[in-house]
Parts: sequence; C-alpha cells; structure tokens
Amino acid sequence: MPDVFPELPKVSFKFSLDVATVYAIEMALHAHEIKMRAEKQYFSEELLEEWREALSLPNLFWDLRAFMCGRGNLNVKVKRLGEHIILPLLQKSMKIYEDHWKAILPSLKNNVSPLLQAWKIHGKEILRGICSASRLEWNIKEIKVFFVEPIADGHGDAFPEEGSITFEAAKAPLPVFLHGLTHEIAHLNTADIAYQEDIRRKVLAECVNDLVAQQALIEAKMLSKLDFDDPIRDIEMWKTESRQEFLYDPEELKQIMENWWSNHLESKKNLRESIKDLFEEALPKMPLKQ
Repeated sequence: MPDVFPELPKVSFKFSLDVATVYAIEMALHAHEIKMRAEKQYFSEELLEEWREALSLPNLFWDLRAFMCGRGNLNVKVKRLGEHIILPLLQKSMKIYEDHWKAILPSLKNNVSPLLQAWKIHGKEILRGICSASRLEWNIKEIKVFFVEPIADGHGDAFPEEGSITFEAAKAPLPVFLHGLTHEIAHLNTADIAYQEDIRRKVLAECVNDLVAQQALIEAKMLSKLDFDDPIRDIEMWKTESRQEFLYDPEELKQIMENWWSNHLESKKNLRESIKDLFEEALPKMPLKQ
C-alpha cells in the first residue's frame, strides 16, 4: 500500500481533573446508553439534579434568550451563557471530585503504564499503519489523549474537531487496551466517514474504522490477524446511538465486510471512496424497521 503520511501527528497522554470531572458527571447523569459499573457515587443527587435542570431545554433556552437580548456580539453572549450556567456547576463538581481523583490517580497511572511503554515503541508504526490502511492523510499535528476514571468498562471517545480523545484508564490486558486506543486514534484519521445521515451508515463506518485500527496493529506487528467478529459484535452497542432500528444478519454482514475489506486493500481507493462500495452492498441487507 502506498505511503500517504508526510507528517505524523504527535501523541501526548494527559491526566486532567477538569476533563475527568466532566466525564464522571456525564456518566453519573447516564447521558448515554452505556453499561455502567455499579460503584460508589461521588456526586450527590442534589448536584446531579442541578445539572439536569440547568441543561434542560426549557431552562437552557430561557437563559439563552435572556443573554441574546444583552449587549455584545454573538460570541460574547454565548460565552456569558457558559459562565452563568456551566462554570459554577463545573467548579462545584471539580471541588467534590478532586479528592477522589487524587486518590485514584496512582492506580490509574499504574494501569496505563504498559500501554504507554508499548506506544513509545510502536506508536509511530501504528500511526503509519492507520494512514496506510485508510489511505487518508493525517490533517492534525497533535493528538491529545486524556485518561479518565474507568466507569464504563474501558470506554473511549474521539473528538476530531479538537484532535483529542478521552479514554478510560482501566486495568486491562495490553492487546485489548492497545486495540481500544488505536480504534479511537483511527477515528481522528477517518473522521469524515463517521458523519453519516442514518444509523446504518454510521454503524458500518464504525466497523470500518475498527478494521483500520486492526490493520494498523497488524502492520505494527502487534496483532496477528484481523478479527471480523469483533466489530460485528459491537454493532448492538453502536446502534443505540439512534432511535432508528434496523434488521441484519450478523453472519451475512460479516461476509460482506470481509469481501469488501479485501477489495479495499487490493484497490487504490482511499476509505472515503471505497466505503461507498460497502454502503451499496450492505445497506440493502440492513432494512429499517417500520
């Protein structure tokens, strides 16, 4: 496969109280349909209710309308809204969470130590492998990985607009940990295929991104072969991001994915082009529920 990575992004790893606090609050509010681990709750129900009320649509738009009537340009008005609503609650939450964060920080750093050592040795090869598999250039200069408390069994999220990732510092086998991190980093390279108009395309794009991550690990000699079952298993988790429901046969979709990926690797197409071929073949096999 041709090289299309004139410059690799720098990857930094961080432990940030403000990022960790927002993540912990977000998970405590069950903002997403993610399986949570049942552990002690560090935020009171009163504080969580304050967050719910402040961010409810009626209250948010009431305050937004009030600030829109004030002085200044649009940026100033929106900034004042954030300072009025978000900042006080965030400061209160950080103050509550800080002692807990400091207490667990040594164990979190210990959990990620093998991952950081592996990345130090193989990171550049993995970044090249991602680019080689997708045939898309890196358009960011830095990737910031923020480790957070393991609350949702090793969950991670990528934010392409910021070039950043939040990733749970869970205690996990290195291959699992490295695969999860590479999956999120790959999202920063394949970001423009992720924004799809319906959940079926989005789910397929997630499967494709996972294959890119696996291929990168193979090229870095950190994985022996592709596991097509892995992304197919995760479809049930990814499809919860929409109220749209669809039907599919896992084995049939797996075969379509295997054939398409083989064709993609043999072709000269980049992912942006070749994913259209996958949509054309797979979507008729994924009818929406009426």
